[in-house]
Amino acid sequence: MRSLSRVWLAVVFLCIALTIANFAVAGQESKIDYQLMAKGANWGWHEEMANPLSCIAQDNSKYEIRLVKLPDKASLRIEVWNGRVCAHSWEGHKFSVFQIVGDTLFYAKFEFFQDSAEIVAVDLKKGEVKWRSRLSNPFVISQTTPGGIRLNLDAHENSILVYAVCDGGRFLEIKSAASGETVGRKSFPDKDSATKESEQ
Repeated sequence: MRSLSRVWLAVVFLCIALTIANFAVAGQESKIDYQLMAKGANWGWHEEMANPLSCIAQDNSKYEIRLVKLPDKASLRIEVWNGRVCAHSWEGHKFSVFQIVGDTLFYAKFEFFQDSAEIVAVDLKKGEVKWRSRLSNPFVISQTTPGGIRLNLDAHENSILVYAVCDGGRFLEIKSAASGETVGRKSFPDKDSATKESEQ
């Protein structure tokens, strides 16, 4: 009887071990490969979405968003209000982009003719910046071309897709919503071919 009990006990432990192993494998399989996603992505740029008014029009959060024209400047102050409290504000411009997912604000901080930009994540409940992360792809900006930098921001619970255009080309960069780490990227160096791809 004791030997039989030991056999059953061994079988039970084996079943538990196999169950744990299956859950571990399933977890690995469900992990998203963002670099693979970026590699297979088509050009997703929309010029009409590269401004704060479009961002406000698409917002369905519980927060109030205000645009304030600053005196003697071409810039704007963008404010996010939670009831009577301004949860966060920053200085932007007519090409600023942002998005609120749940209680987290994501926005791009950049100037027209800078050679870099950063994405900022803000906890709107606490009014605190969670992280700042520069885009890893360098911009190539010509001071003689009025194009400058234009961005589209598509934020989700786990990731942020940033489509960027500048004189030097076009690219997609995917960042982790939790940390700001770059988890995927793809370049679209030829402006004309990128435009044709978006029309397909």
